[in-house]
Amino acid sequence: MGNIHSNIKPTGLIKKDLVDALYMIVKAIETLCTKLDADGTAATTTHLALCYTAIFNVVIEDSKGNRVGQGIAETSTIEPTHIISPGNVTDTALNALMYQIVLSLETLSEQLDTDALTLNTYESVGYTPIMTQRIENSKGNLVGAGTDFTFKPGGMFQQKQLVDFLYNCFFSIYTLTYAGTTVGCDSDGTLTDVDYCDLCYTAICTLMIENSKGSQIGVSR
Repeated sequence: MGNIHSNIKPTGLIKKDLVDALYMIVKAIETLCTKLDADGTAATTTHLALCYTAIFNVVIEDSKGNRVGQGIAETSTIEPTHIISPGNVTDTALNALMYQIVLSLETLSEQLDTDALTLNTYESVGYTPIMTQRIENSKGNLVGAGTDFTFKPGGMFQQKQLVDFLYNCFFSIYTLTYAGTTVGCDSDGTLTDVDYCDLCYTAICTLMIENSKGSQIGVSR
């Protein structure tokens, strides 16, 4: 996962790269859910419906004009629809999107654990030890698996913490898909396909992120 050049660092994060990384995270989740639904040996075909469609209420347009996301009805946990682009990243929209990303990764890892697959460590390995920041949205709901830092409405642009958040999301997607020893769709004997990491992580997460501990993940452009 290492590379000699990081596009995003704790000391260097521009809005264009922030939006592009957020686009990649949501696109990777959508692609993974769609692929799981199409894999004939997965026990359920509701990954997209439960882990993406029911959760995301933000549309992201990256620096190349690509769009991902959707608008759905407001609920007790989901805010009104927001739109994010390189020229329009508000604190409110960023808070909503980050909350929804973490909730999606948690919901997806839990569903994988109950999918009657060979492995059942998706949440304990691919989510809980990785997504260690918490997000509190504008409705007072909290999501996240740890106590490293809590993002709250009105204080989202904490550069070091934002970079660590992006890194953690990339790492979670990688861990959920790669051919690991104890976790990962590519190493799960029940699933037919073995190109989850290639299609849902490598082909999409094409920025190199360096976190505050100096670890790198992603592919340098």
